[in-house]
Amino acid sequence: MFLGFRRWHTALVLFIALSPTYALALSCSEYRSNYVIKDGVVSFWANPPLIERRVRELDARSFQPVHPPGYGTAPCSTFVNDYASDGNRIFYRGELIKDAKLAGFRILGDGYSADENAVFGNTARITGRVSDFKKVGPFGTDGVRVFYQNRRLKGTNLESLPSVYGIYRTTIAVYDDRGETVKADPASMRVLIPSNNLWRDRSKVFLGSKAILGADPDTFESIGNYFYRDKRAVYLDGREIPGMDPRTARQFRLQGLYSTDGKAVFKGHVRIDRDPATFTAEMQSWYTRDKNGVYYHDMLLKDADTDTFETTALNYARDKNYSYQGKNPYCAWREGLRPEIKLCRP
Repeated sequence: MFLGFRRWHTALVLFIALSPTYALALSCSEYRSNYVIKDGVVSFWANPPLIERRVRELDARSFQPVHPPGYGTAPCSTFVNDYASDGNRIFYRGELIKDAKLAGFRILGDGYSADENAVFGNTARITGRVSDFKKVGPFGTDGVRVFYQNRRLKGTNLESLPSVYGIYRTTIAVYDDRGETVKADPASMRVLIPSNNLWRDRSKVFLGSKAILGADPDTFESIGNYFYRDKRAVYLDGREIPGMDPRTARQFRLQGLYSTDGKAVFKGHVRIDRDPATFTAEMQSWYTRDKNGVYYHDMLLKDADTDTFETTALNYARDKNYSYQGKNPYCAWREGLRPEIKLCRP
């Protein structure tokens, strides 16, 4: 099941990664924000995280929203309203951006904004090099310094790691897309398996921002769907499968949650009691089989005939006696088997 989630997550990541720089405002993210005027008082509301604050410095009579590029032209773009003005001053999420002026003011996305004289991260002035400033993912740089919103980070020459989502580096540090430091060597970073978000440095293998414990970067390779090995061990989705032999490990193509090394069968990261010589998961989910019988979600089907059992569609199967939906026979192919089960139509 988690492999299906991974595929869905990868598609979502690619969608966001290819969106404009103000993707948060233009996509249907969970984040929502707005300014509300009630009884002459301006309040700011956002969630998640939940924020409810009265904006005491913002006069309701002069209140005006300030919108990002593309506001109102894409689905859900009107759900995010972080900026407002009183005709001169600018507010971000209900707090005053000191020294920011409405003249020439523009929203850059991810908490960055600028006027004619400065760039701001959240509510703080971070640089006066307005013409040199650019965003790289959720980070910013003025060509000299590197920022994550209102924080200055270590190093220079900010760049993303090609084909790896959410990983960035400077000359002396590596960061994830939340601006947190990743313990890796930026000089030796390179991509291992782009489609799976795997990369390495000189001593470790990483899945996203997390190091895969014990993985050897020099021998690490893909041998299946989120299924890897190195000279020492086998890994599924970034975690080691204890006791599995990397020399003979293989994954079942149609149901990648199952694997074997010829001596044992594993479901996910756990060894299960099945016969490795005869086990197969090359049937529609979630049917498997070995010499001892046929299983649905690893539950033995007592009525199933092992020799003639075959899947016909997702969650459907048949053998010489019955047709099945999930674990249950719903019709019989000849009389006298189980009287309570109706006969199948030819």
